[in-house]
Amino acid sequence: LRENTGPVVLGPTKQGMRAVSTEGVYEADVYVVAAGAWTDEVTGRYCLSRITPVRGQLVFYSTPSNYLSAPVFTRSHGYVVPKRKGYSLVGSTAEDVGYDNSTTDEAMVDLIKKGQHLVPGLSRCDLRGISAGLRPKSRDDLPVIGAVPGRENIILAAGHFRNGMLLAPVTGE
Repeated sequence: LRENTGPVVLGPTKQGMRAVSTEGVYEADVYVVAAGAWTDEVTGRYCLSRITPVRGQLVFYSTPSNYLSAPVFTRSHGYVVPKRKGYSLVGSTAEDVGYDNSTTDEAMVDLIKKGQHLVPGLSRCDLRGISAGLRPKSRDDLPVIGAVPGRENIILAAGHFRNGMLLAPVTGE
């Protein structure tokens, strides 16, 4: 298991495959690629399904630890999720902007409105900030899990898009 190795690229050798990174060259019998939005950067032409980054922004409010008893969700991907450590998340956007994980004032305004519509009491809470991350999206919006055809020693676990946290345990299994 290698973590935080910097950029990694898989490529063929006469004996099979190897992984090359700024930390060195690694050889293994099987490679599991769980690189999120960067999956295509690692697998290159061996990728089963094109994985693209989609920026998701959310805002944080300071809220009491017992602010809501459960998350609030809408069909239009809006949500307010209370956290035990005194804050709540309001999300989220889905923006096709490549690998740009910056935040925008427009998203902040929209998310504040969305959150206060779902939970009006948020208007009395302090806004802590805004954050952005990159979600891995496949062409058909379904996760790509399993061996790459023709390269059975490359296992992909990618493309979970908005459901990565929910699907991580079953993907790992």
